Amino acid sequence: MQVSITVNYLNNDENKALEKEWLFSLFETFFLTNSSINNYLPRIQKQLQTKEGRTVFWKTLNDLRVNSCLQRTAFYVLCSLMFIALEEANKQEDYSSACRLLHMASTYYRLRGGVREFIQNRLMGLEIWTISRFWEEAFYDALLSEKEKQQPKHWPHLTQEEQDAQIEIHSQLAFGLLGTFGKLV
Repeated sequence: MQVSITVNYLNNDENKALEKEWLFSLFETFFLTNSSINNYLPRIQKQLQTKEGRTVFWKTLNDLRVNSCLQRTAFYVLCSLMFIALEEANKQEDYSSACRLLHMASTYYRLRGGVREFIQNRLMGLEIWTISRFWEEAFYDALLSEKEKQQPKHWPHLTQEEQDAQIEIHSQLAFGLLGTFGKLV
């Protein structure tokens, strides 16, 4: 598969869109056909050195989650790329990208003897998992994401009883997330 893009005359948003399109096409083909992407690894690794590149990477993986069961080669390549992305995120204190990559690492897996082996299991020894600021950001992102899902659009128009019920839901949500994160930390 040959994909090339000339981006010299494009603005930053157009560059990002083209990079995401290129990466999506590359990974979609790689995941489905298990074709080699070795020629593209230096370019991908270079992208992972920047916050923008890591954002394109996790967004691409998020868009391809329907193909989350990987063949052996794709699994190991993705493990390596996530390792690089997480190490770079840690160096640059880009905990937002790291949080999203953690989610992707717990999504992608391979079947090994009929048992799911998640990429997350291969990344457990990384330094980033020991940094409290990462976990604080991960918790905050998860809490905001869940809150947005639960937040009624017309808060001022709710009765006091309905508002109290929403506050209780959010309290339970926060408590549940604390339990989940407590197990991960």
